[in-house]
Amino acid sequence: MKLRLPKLTAAVLAWRCRRYRRLIWLSVDGALDARQRIPLKAHLPRCARCRSESEELRFACQQISLLQLPRDVPIEFPLWLKAQATAHAPARDGFARPRWAVAVTMAVLSLAGALTWHLRRPTNADWAVTRLAGAPAVGTAAITKHGQIGVGDWLETDGASRALIRVGKIGHVEIEPGSRLQLLAARADDHRLSLVKGRLHAVIVAPPRLFFIETPSAVAIDYGCAYTLEVDESGASLLQVTAGWVSLKALDPIAGHPVGRESLAPAGAVCRALPGKGPGTPFFPDASEKFRQALDRLDFGDGGREALTVILAEARKRDSLTLFHLLPRATEVERPRVYDRLAAFVPPPAGLTRADVLQPGNADKLDTWREQIEFVGVGGNPADLPRATGTLRPTGTLNAARHSHSATLLTDGRVLIAGGAERDRGPLNSSEIYDPETGQFTPAGRLTAGRAGHTATLLQDGRVLLAGGGWHGLASAELYDPAANTFRAVGNLSVPRVSHQATLLPDGSVLITGGQRDNGHKLASAELYDPATQSFSPVGSMHTPRIDHTATLLNTGQVLIVGGGSRGDLGDAPVAGVELYDPAKKIFVPAGALSIPRYKHAAALLPDGRVIVLGGTGVRLWEDRRASAEIYDPVTGKFAPTGSLNTARYKIRDAVLLLPNGKILVAGGGARLELFDPATGIFSAVSGGVGAARQYATATLLPDGEVLIVGGYLNSLPNLTADVSAWLYRP
Repeated sequence: MKLRLPKLTAAVLAWRCRRYRRLIWLSVDGALDARQRIPLKAHLPRCARCRSESEELRFACQQISLLQLPRDVPIEFPLWLKAQATAHAPARDGFARPRWAVAVTMAVLSLAGALTWHLRRPTNADWAVTRLAGAPAVGTAAITKHGQIGVGDWLETDGASRALIRVGKIGHVEIEPGSRLQLLAARADDHRLSLVKGRLHAVIVAPPRLFFIETPSAVAIDYGCAYTLEVDESGASLLQVTAGWVSLKALDPIAGHPVGRESLAPAGAVCRALPGKGPGTPFFPDASEKFRQALDRLDFGDGGREALTVILAEARKRDSLTLFHLLPRATEVERPRVYDRLAAFVPPPAGLTRADVLQPGNADKLDTWREQIEFVGVGGNPADLPRATGTLRPTGTLNAARHSHSATLLTDGRVLIAGGAERDRGPLNSSEIYDPETGQFTPAGRLTAGRAGHTATLLQDGRVLLAGGGWHGLASAELYDPAANTFRAVGNLSVPRVSHQATLLPDGSVLITGGQRDNGHKLASAELYDPATQSFSPVGSMHTPRIDHTATLLNTGQVLIVGGGSRGDLGDAPVAGVELYDPAKKIFVPAGALSIPRYKHAAALLPDGRVIVLGGTGVRLWEDRRASAEIYDPVTGKFAPTGSLNTARYKIRDAVLLLPNGKILVAGGGARLELFDPATGIFSAVSGGVGAARQYATATLLPDGEVLIVGGYLNSLPNLTADVSAWLYRP
């Protein structure tokens, strides 16, 4: 009986803690009555776990409160905004996601987010509804104190009612009187409401693009911020951002996904949207009345040249943000006028020409200028913007345009570039060698098969193993011999694979994990390549099928398997789960989970043995690109959030690496490079750029410390093709 007593006691204590943790959340919301406060007050001094959670939660909520969310929105719908427009505003090109935000504001958000993101909340607290005033109702049930809202449920407040909704584990939304909204989705990677009418205030502390509010005129996409959103009887929306950034984007009425024109509003800015026309141009509310009225005519009416003339004449330096948004949607004739006025306020950075700005589809080249303009909008001096160190310069030109290729540093310091594809054309069987001494690429031998999305691993004997790939998955593999400059076939994989991973283990063997086979199925299987026999053999299976995942060799000799897509033609079920491969036992074991699912992301080993995981995407590919990052600690086996990228990126797994100075270089998925400093947890942009966002590019650390960046396909319309250029980054 004595042997069972500790288990019984532990169970009782766990039950008691569950009860008190629920009371902790109610106490933070100020919803405990005097009778409930007595047992909680007595329990906290005796329970270190509950006491710690209570203190952390109260501190996080205190930080959120520092954002000073306004009770009343200072900008109401004026009469001149009520008029229904009769003509569509000119179409606009898409913009990249925000790269910078006000340092102090985002520091508060990051601090609060770091404290709240991993708090272990009771399940029934997610999407809880608290009555603040009057008689709010979920469906037909009135909320007297606390309630719950489920997917599909409607919440309504009359003229005297207010309510507070807990948004999963990432924030709160306060609902004002006279509002009606519906909960559309409540997943870890998609928290989604629909506001049909009324006003709400949102405070979200989480990675970007996890919280969405749909309205009849646009969808508001959160980037870690606080804002007010109002919808009037006509369905028109008014957004005011208090902290961080919010995107307003037109919503496809059939598919329900954001499409087309988009406006990014920073802290202090206002943006409108009308049904059938989508979002207008963001502006600061202290702009002149003439400026705002002309902007409204240009966005939603037939203002045309006359309205633009007024806007340019009335613009102040702070209105540079609005002018920058007008650049891509101005006509070819009017665009130079907008550029001249904008350049007079904020001169473009060195290297950015007038022709670059005026040419349509060059949005990626404007990143540096856009960052300066955003800084000016909040009263900053562009010269004070943080910049990463290092220089970037072009080097030789590839003999063939490539993306999804491999780049392998050979033992003599040269780099083997193999396979790949030129956008949608078939996989290449050509290869070439980059020589750092000459800065040139020269053709090398022919592969035995065309490969793209394959793996290339430098073996301990100096040869390179190329495995799988192809458009739909190959089972073949081959060895490249640098001395003979030839490729020859070796044993086949057990199944065809593409978009898999290969990891060189300490004993010289190569672990092959996951990928997609030729019939489209995602693979959980794994196999080992033995250099002695030049053959592959099965080695168990992962717990989850994965494609476009990462596999990082830890200092312990284990391999950390992170994320990936698990099913569908495009891997459309991103994975949050993590596994560890134990080479001694040759088994895979579950090892926790990411904060959000990711695939087409990147991972890199930090100098202290931890692993940073960054970027990637979710279900909607381009629309769901991630800017967030998190760090895995092999000692605790847990992930913790860190700073976010300045640019959301995906298709970057071979373009992120550790530099000799201990920082992480991010060289793909964007026009500019970024550096992550583990000491500060901050990503900083490198001056200059590589022309356009490059998907499936490669980055290779050379013996002299420089980094060779090669190929990728460009993401600037109309040039959705692979690139022949290459660049060198020197830290």
